[in-house]
Amino acid sequence: MDPIKARIHRKVEGKLKSITLSRQLIDENQAVIVETLKVKNMLKNRKLSKHIADASWSGLIQKLEYKAKEQGKHLVKIDQWFASSKTCSFCGHKLEALSLKVRDWQCPACLIRHNRDLNAALNIRAQGILTLKAAGLSVSANGGKRQSGHEPVAA
Repeated sequence: MDPIKARIHRKVEGKLKSITLSRQLIDENQAVIVETLKVKNMLKNRKLSKHIADASWSGLIQKLEYKAKEQGKHLVKIDQWFASSKTCSFCGHKLEALSLKVRDWQCPACLIRHNRDLNAALNIRAQGILTLKAAGLSVSANGGKRQSGHEPVAA
């Protein structure tokens, strides 16, 4: 396959995956929590730019937004400046700096070892739950929600 056709094929395939993923995330959850990222800045990284462009992060967020609104569900966007990677998800200690090259680190306060991405995911989830609670939504352990002040519905 010539390079132009291959590139077009990758783009179409990426869009189809994005549509399927967004539908699955919204259908299976009452709330989806994402970190807002500056895709334009990330595209400046030569090593990652192709993968980031193929992933179409901003397109995925747009799809999640309208599908969540359509179904009366919640999309919580966590600010790009929230220190999700360098804050310990166990004790809350925040590192002064954490290079992008560092994939694993140990918290100096509680000595827990973290994988950078998993730690960030836990922090983003926790921040999203706080945001939902601040909006008056009660988030249960199984991912369901109910409006504060309303009677819980029996399962």
